[in-house]
Amino acid sequence: AELVTHNYTVTPSPPQIVILDYVSSAIRKELETTWGCVTPRPYQIESIFHLVYRKVDMVYLIRKTGEGKSLVLQGMASMLKGWFLSWAWGATNRGSATSLTQIFCCADLGLYTREEKTTIILFVSPQQLKNESKWYASLLELASRGCISAICIDEEHSTVQNYESFHPKFKTAMHSVDTIVSMARMAMKGTFYYVPILAMSATFTMSDQNHFNKLIGRQLTMVFLGEMSCRNISFKVFVTGNPTHSLIGDWSNDAVKLPTSSQSLVYSNSVLTCNVTLIPKLIVACEKMQIHNGVFLALTGDCGIMLK
Repeated sequence: AELVTHNYTVTPSPPQIVILDYVSSAIRKELETTWGCVTPRPYQIESIFHLVYRKVDMVYLIRKTGEGKSLVLQGMASMLKGWFLSWAWGATNRGSATSLTQIFCCADLGLYTREEKTTIILFVSPQQLKNESKWYASLLELASRGCISAICIDEEHSTVQNYESFHPKFKTAMHSVDTIVSMARMAMKGTFYYVPILAMSATFTMSDQNHFNKLIGRQLTMVFLGEMSCRNISFKVFVTGNPTHSLIGDWSNDAVKLPTSSQSLVYSNSVLTCNVTLIPKLIVACEKMQIHNGVFLALTGDCGIMLK
């Protein structure tokens, strides 16, 4: 047997820095005043502190769903001011990517006081970061003028999963993000701003982290990782050669608990498959279970069975 080893980069934890009271109070005030959060979690305060008050290259925020990752994004954006570019992978994967609807004229951030500056959060999909996209050209212009203050990549694990697969747009988007960041930081040179990258995910393995670092061409500065023991995630896996068998099994388990007069509605993406394969098998199962009034109707859509 061959021993296979993986050289994973050690994930750096945040440095042990005592956040001064007036700094912590400023962050809490911003979260309460702007975003309505009265009791932020300690990790949210610490994350925003490093992203806003320290020059960090790239920060991973790996916390389970419901632990408030979005508040870190919002707090950082409103405290940094300027344009904030959020790369929403999750929305893209679900087929409902948010599009940029308008571009505003914006002068250099240095021309305004902190009170006069406005935060504008742009939600961008990988399609909008193609070289030929008009949005990409507009983002480059904003970056060259020092108007982009931070970049967030949500659902970052999707980047690694889709980079070499059926989504070639991810490859172009990664290069585009790197170009935007480099240009924005060059425009910010000599100022306090540094244009940090915040990458968020509910699950991000060490191997995927290393791959992501190579794709974006940058090294991770620190990671805020939630407790694995708090995730409470379980998986129910079925291995089947034909999904029809699994559907028949699920239906049989449910139907046996109901009156013999129960009726079923078959909801499938293929009427032909239902009529030729699935419904005949269901009729046979009805006879075996002595369900005499079973009525099956095939509809188009995702495959499933609803008992009535």
